[in-house]
Amino acid sequence: MNASLRELNSASSALARRAQAGETIVITDRGVPIADLVPHQSERRAATKSAVLDAFGRLGNDDQKRFRQQVDELVDPWLHATT
Repeated sequence: MNASLRELNSASSALARRAQAGETIVITDRGVPIADLVPHQSERRAATKSAVLDAFGRLGNDDQKRFRQQVDELVDPWLHATT
């Protein structure tokens, strides 16, 4: 859902409840996205480096290559888009 700055100002409680319910709201200024109102995540779900390396090490060579390709396809475009 999109909401303008004006809507955010006048209906912030309603928009906050929608985000709390799981919805992501894109805040716009004159139709241009400027921010995202997203549901709060109480805990980060991150794996430790050693856990990732251990899981990766248990993969066979073909699986390691396929996994690396998938990571490169997902991460590299994002890195290039932010630089």
